[in-house]
Amino acid sequence: MDKVVAILPTIIKGVGIGCEVYTNKKVFVDRRSCEVFLKHMACERSISIKLMHKNIREILKVSRNLPYCIDAFNVFFPFKINQTENDDFRRGFVNCYYVRDIKNSTIILKNGMTLSSLNRDRALKNNFNNASKIMYMKFARDMAKMRRSMDFIDEIALWFSYYGIWKFALKKAVAKMNKSFLQQPLIFLFSHCLFVYK
Repeated sequence: MDKVVAILPTIIKGVGIGCEVYTNKKVFVDRRSCEVFLKHMACERSISIKLMHKNIREILKVSRNLPYCIDAFNVFFPFKINQTENDDFRRGFVNCYYVRDIKNSTIILKNGMTLSSLNRDRALKNNFNNASKIMYMKFARDMAKMRRSMDFIDEIALWFSYYGIWKFALKKAVAKMNKSFLQQPLIFLFSHCLFVYK
């Protein structure tokens, strides 16, 4: 799937409130509301929205306008786009990774697109900063996991390199040794321990 840049509410005739999904390549209309669309994105990655928002509340120490963290490059923050009592139509969501600037209640994206908001600059920037914090934390955790995986691979490679050196040294020793009756069982036992799992 293309990278999702923004999700904005829209009215679909005969259906009700759906959303317009802006990606880095195209725009398409979806019958789901913005929040349901994000919930389904999370479900596809086996992420619990309830647990996610519980963790985000504890990290950010806020209870409203929580971002949706799908992965390190898909953290969405809400902004007010329509004056209405209907939650599904009132708020849109934008991926903080694609935000270049916020000025005069307008979100300026890296692709040149602008999104007008009914929020004040301070509220918009707070929402953006909260989402950015979660994005960087998620990115740092992913990098730490990657480093641990690479360290494990390096350890295995190191073990195999030592294993290869000892295997070569033993073969040379066996070739040179004058095998006596007592030496043969010891050599066999030692070589079996090294080579049985080759």
